[in-house]
Amino acid sequence: MNSSDELLIQSAANIPPASQKLAQVFTEHAGQLEARLNTIIASGKEFHTYQNANMQDLLRSNHHNQIQFFASLLQQFNPVVLVKTLRWVFTTYQSHGIQIDYWKHFLPIWIKTLPDELSILTENEIQPLLELYNWVYHHVDDFAGEA
Repeated sequence: MNSSDELLIQSAANIPPASQKLAQVFTEHAGQLEARLNTIIASGKEFHTYQNANMQDLLRSNHHNQIQFFASLLQQFNPVVLVKTLRWVFTTYQSHGIQIDYWKHFLPIWIKTLPDELSILTENEIQPLLELYNWVYHHVDDFAGEA
């Protein structure tokens, strides 16, 4: 692990923990969230680069894995696992043609969408999830730079 990753881990350790309710609701809505992710990418003009069949399949797989990974993080947060996994994700997906702009465009849209998709939760209850995704968004360049 390099010093950059160590700094990211220290930063990620400040993300507030999710409540049991948030973890449960996120997990119960995983299929709905995954479908919404796929709809956003398939219909968004800013994602036209990824609208061929091969890229759509890759992104659908990414969305499924992302939801499952975040569900596990909400249940048992581990900043080391977060950083190591995101390092792998960025390296792997960039090598398959997913540009860094994908995450820079996608994450803010997703962050704005989550409260509507998980409207059963109060603003305070969903806040740790939003902070987790915001943390990822603010560190996209850190992960992409070494990918």
